[in-house]
Amino acid sequence: MKGLREILGRSRLRRALGVARRSALRAGYYSGALWAARRLTRAKKSGLLVLMYHSVGRPAELDPYLSVSEKNFAGQLEYLSRHYEVMPLERAVELIERGERLPENAAAITFDDGYRDNYDKALPLLERHGCTATFFVSTAPLSDRRPLWPNELFLWFAETRAARLVLPGASLNGERLSFELGSRRRRKAAHRAVEALLLRVGNAERERLIGQIAERLGVSRAAERPAMLTWAQVKKMAAAGMTIGSHTATHPVLSMLTADEAMKELTGSKASLERELSRSVTLFAYPFGSPADFNRETQALVLKAGYTAACSTIIGVNDAGADRLALRRVGAHDDPPGLFAFRLSRLRH
Repeated sequence: MKGLREILGRSRLRRALGVARRSALRAGYYSGALWAARRLTRAKKSGLLVLMYHSVGRPAELDPYLSVSEKNFAGQLEYLSRHYEVMPLERAVELIERGERLPENAAAITFDDGYRDNYDKALPLLERHGCTATFFVSTAPLSDRRPLWPNELFLWFAETRAARLVLPGASLNGERLSFELGSRRRRKAAHRAVEALLLRVGNAERERLIGQIAERLGVSRAAERPAMLTWAQVKKMAAAGMTIGSHTATHPVLSMLTADEAMKELTGSKASLERELSRSVTLFAYPFGSPADFNRETQALVLKAGYTAACSTIIGVNDAGADRLALRRVGAHDDPPGLFAFRLSRLRH
């Protein structure tokens, strides 16, 4: 007898398996089996699950990896509100700081960067489901109306009509930066390489290179895409009971900056938020947030700047003894609730 692959063909088999998997996850989600399995496999100690979002609504101007649809976000909130104790991150940090046991199934919701849809789309859904969230906002776009540099870079490479990009005087791993841009695949590869370069330099050099890149790609830096939050919207979110935290001013890799540059990013963004919101800002999230993007010196500066806790992008769940200056988070994908529940069931508390 022929195998399924021979009968259906590889692509049809892949689709059939995908449909079967999604059907099984839906059945497990709506029957409660996924939650029951999670309770059986979870270790006895409690921990804090910190979820990381960026954008809601899947705007075309953003890397799809950063966004979830409104429908899926609503489904994820429904699951969280049913099966977790969703609590303000500030409260969880207080318990961690005191070494107290966290509530069982504790979870906190966070957003990074400060996209306009956090106000337009995420906030109404959070309120509808009775959930709070912490929004880590980069402050420069609130004033200059320009998007963050990684978003600009993504858009430029997606839309440029330039056939080639050469950056004289710049190199990555000893190789001169010269890229052919004649296909989507080549533009994506060039984007990854140029972003890797910009992650390794200080603020002044990054700005110089970004200006050069924009000129050579034939793009404008004036466009307000993707749309970022305004100060008025941030104030309304805070008034609605949401927590506002800092995500620096310009979204650099802090470990690549001098101590003075890093402190300026940390204190400047904090001061701007506190001045506009008339309340203290004690929570911070590292831009990019991997182990290479901050270090012990960075953490010391975060503490010196007046923050009580900082979130990374290191994957994991935080127990009562967690390092509050390197809190772990779990990135949320654009998943329907069944797949979202399945992913969470695989986490080990």
